[in-house]
Amino acid sequence: MSLNGGALSDKLKQDVFGVLCSEYSSIYYIDMDTLKCETFGNENKSSEVFNYVREHNSFNELLAYFSEKLVHPSDRVKFEKFKNPEEIRNELKDKKIFSIIFRRFYEDEALYSEMKIMRMDPDDSEAHAVIIAVVEKNEEIMNRYVNKCLRAEYESIYLIDLVRDVGRVIQSSTVTQAAENSGYCYSKSIQYFAHQVAQDDFELMMSISSPRYVQRMLELDNRREFNYRLPNVVNPWRRGIFQVVERDENGIPRYVILSFMGIDNVHAEKLELSSQLEEARRKAEAANEAKSAFLFNMSHDIRTPMNAIIGFSGMAKKYMSDPEKLSDCLNKIEMSGNHLLNLINDVLDMSRIEHGKITIEEEPTNIKVLTDNVVNMVQPGASAKNIDFSFDFKNVKTETVYVDVLHLTQVLLNVLNNAVKYTPEGGKISYSIEQIPCDEEKYAAYCFKVKDNGIGMGKNFLKHVFETFSRESNSTVSGIQGTGLGLAISKQLVNLMGGDIQIESKKDVGTTVYIKIAFRICDKVIPSICSMKDSGKILFNGLRVLLVEDNSLNMEIAVDALRDMGLWVEMASNGAIAIEMVNEHGADYYNLILMDVQMPVMDGYKATKLIRSMKDRQKAQIPIIAMTANAFDEDRQKAQMMGMNAHVAKPLNVDILREILLRFV
Repeated sequence: MSLNGGALSDKLKQDVFGVLCSEYSSIYYIDMDTLKCETFGNENKSSEVFNYVREHNSFNELLAYFSEKLVHPSDRVKFEKFKNPEEIRNELKDKKIFSIIFRRFYEDEALYSEMKIMRMDPDDSEAHAVIIAVVEKNEEIMNRYVNKCLRAEYESIYLIDLVRDVGRVIQSSTVTQAAENSGYCYSKSIQYFAHQVAQDDFELMMSISSPRYVQRMLELDNRREFNYRLPNVVNPWRRGIFQVVERDENGIPRYVILSFMGIDNVHAEKLELSSQLEEARRKAEAANEAKSAFLFNMSHDIRTPMNAIIGFSGMAKKYMSDPEKLSDCLNKIEMSGNHLLNLINDVLDMSRIEHGKITIEEEPTNIKVLTDNVVNMVQPGASAKNIDFSFDFKNVKTETVYVDVLHLTQVLLNVLNNAVKYTPEGGKISYSIEQIPCDEEKYAAYCFKVKDNGIGMGKNFLKHVFETFSRESNSTVSGIQGTGLGLAISKQLVNLMGGDIQIESKKDVGTTVYIKIAFRICDKVIPSICSMKDSGKILFNGLRVLLVEDNSLNMEIAVDALRDMGLWVEMASNGAIAIEMVNEHGADYYNLILMDVQMPVMDGYKATKLIRSMKDRQKAQIPIIAMTANAFDEDRQKAQMMGMNAHVAKPLNVDILREILLRFV
């Protein structure tokens, strides 16, 4: 394009402006060398600006007048620097055109307009002539701003072709950017993104990654929303929105917009609350289902030993003259009774744990003696199934510690009995105790490890192994009886003792249980009393016991056990009779009193209180052992508060009774 003295020829100007006038309402030609200006276009020739340009013919005066008279005050700053023509030349040095968006007054209304400043000599390094064109674009610019504001609400926007399974990125964010690197294949991108959301929302994302699923979802609706969460962010809640753009001739969605947006704190809190309520509802339903399944299983598991007890009792009567068959029936009755007692104890223990009624009571204990006792209780069951049972102490240097003997024994028996129960005949179980490093001063830490090559557990069930009432299969299927509470109880007890229990298991390979607990070190030396058990009958010979029991069957069982230990036994059917018998004899007549708690006329607590208040101090100090079906910790504590020296639970375990009696001889 040639220049003649810095100005365009009249012919060329008319051609250029003829084209521009169809698009712009006001057109000004500026000679940048002389700063002279001309006006063209559709500007009303009687308007002030037209007349002003015609009269003054100066770019500087035109810009000043235009800015002051026609531009909205808030936008005048946009024109300030261009009052200097060199600023226009600088702006056009590397480009042919630039624009200014502003609000212009048309009569009394300010409408969005666009001013374009174009150089007419693109081949020259410096602008010598420019055209300034102004057009009202209020609707277009307002739509642009509205669209910008709306898009600002969304983190990402995509146009999806559900038939071809492809998408086009309209707007992206760092949240979804990584998912776009796959092509952009819609299904693969959403599947990738599914691994970035919260675990609970994974299945939802995987579902909508299917174009067919989205088409079915939008079959009757043009818009569908879903909520999900991103982990490890301040406000995790997000919303996804599908909107149909186009359907095919059959009405099936073809093109859709998929947009993702954050959710404000108020709505996020509502969603979080709703999610928590839904989770609580789900857990409540799961708990109810578990309890229903538990009651169904318990109905079977309780009836099984009851059937054995009743059945073998009847058989025993038939074989009174056959000692071998009679002994077999009695052994099976005893085994079934013990199993029934374990079922009841498990249910009661779990109930007490859930209600926070379990307390940890530590006492000085020799860890080796405790373990030997546990092994002695488990080994007969292992031997009966011909299981290779091995036991090992590893690096145990600290033997005497403060331990809750009752609950640690219960945990170890639960785990070891499970190993015996779920290991087939001829299997193998190894049990070891290792003293491990401990960071706590004056504490010793131990790892109790039980490993078997039994039936093991599946990967899915292993996630729920510590849940209450959970069993991988019921006893009808597995042939193995249990409540599904043993490991749940063990987990809670280990937690209460400040320890940890972990399980590794593989189906048809076996199970390994690790129990790690730290105990306070005890400086006392705790001797073993195991050797005294065999001599118990000798130690008890000549000692007299007052047995206070209102139930004749319980009394008969207790009398037989006590006399078998070599004790002289006298009986009273309630507390009042017991007080009379103590008063009738001298202080050294009774060596010990076994006292039931719940009895007619006078209960065991009141009788104990009266004995402790007797004027004869020797009588008042007679050892009294509570013998009751109330077997909980709080019952044992109450017995001690009432002045009793010890507590033994019914049904009587002869070994435990003997061990308690030995403390007072």
